[in-house]
Amino acid sequence: MFVPESNFFEEGGHSILAQQMLFNVRKEWKDIDVPMSAIFQSQTLAAFAAEIDRAQDPTGLRLDVEDLTNTSYVQDEAYAADATELVQQLPQSIPSAGSIDPKNFTAFMT
Repeated sequence: MFVPESNFFEEGGHSILAQQMLFNVRKEWKDIDVPMSAIFQSQTLAAFAAEIDRAQDPTGLRLDVEDLTNTSYVQDEAYAADATELVQQLPQSIPSAGSIDPKNFTAFMT
């Protein structure tokens, strides 16, 4: 039985199995590229899974939409108040070197 803390090599893994595992990862997730060195550097299943996550989002900016949408009424009101205050400060903090197209500015700010 394998657990997230299982070490690939201590469980009998070797370079050929590592290559097969990478082949399967790349077959399953075609949009990511995990190097062979990731298996040697991240030998537990949990660490290797983290490498796959990083490869899917190399910027580290992945957000869970559920976390963003599950807010309380009080949080929503506080956010709206903060946003209103921010909008009032924007003209003071963004210098303009010419005319601003309101449509493009709105698209930029949202």
